[in-house]
Amino acid sequence: MCLKADIPVDMIEEYFSDKTIETVTLDGICVGGGIFSSHSFLSSSFSSSAFTCCSFSDASLIGCDFTECDFSASDFTSSLVRDVSFTKCCLKGCMFSSASFKNVRFSDCYLVFSCMHACVMQKVSFSSCNMSDTDFSSVRHKDLSIRNSNMHRASVAGTALKSVDLSGSDLSSVFMSENLKEIMGSELDQSQALDVIRLLGVRIR
Repeated sequence: MCLKADIPVDMIEEYFSDKTIETVTLDGICVGGGIFSSHSFLSSSFSSSAFTCCSFSDASLIGCDFTECDFSASDFTSSLVRDVSFTKCCLKGCMFSSASFKNVRFSDCYLVFSCMHACVMQKVSFSSCNMSDTDFSSVRHKDLSIRNSNMHRASVAGTALKSVDLSGSDLSSVFMSENLKEIMGSELDQSQALDVIRLLGVRIR
């Protein structure tokens, strides 16, 4: 595990040696390959930092802010994420399967090839995110919004989109079940409606 920052390395190691990391503010650190399974991150802020290929499985992230952080290929399986904001973060290829999200904001984040299968989401928003090729299947949710985001080739099979705010999002080539039941009852703009019509195999003259 590498640890780099403008503060002493032994101080960073001290922060991460305990199972609970609380009320810390760190900028520009690198914690590649870290094992944080079942750790708790509480009321902390991280910016311009790298947590690539880390394990956060069964971890708790509560009251934290992450800005311009790189979590590429990290594992958040069955984690608890509450009152957290991700801003301009790279979450490419992250595994979030069966994670629980409440009051979480993703803003201008890169989530390509991430997996959110079977997640539970309450008061979660994605704004101006790249979610192409994301597995968003079988997600249970309440008060979910995906606005102005790229969902090209994302899978939403088994995720009801009826109550989801999809304003301005790209739904072209989204993968759904054969009868497109996921999108039934949704409010779509004209461009999104055309995308859904194309999914039905209808050609527009």
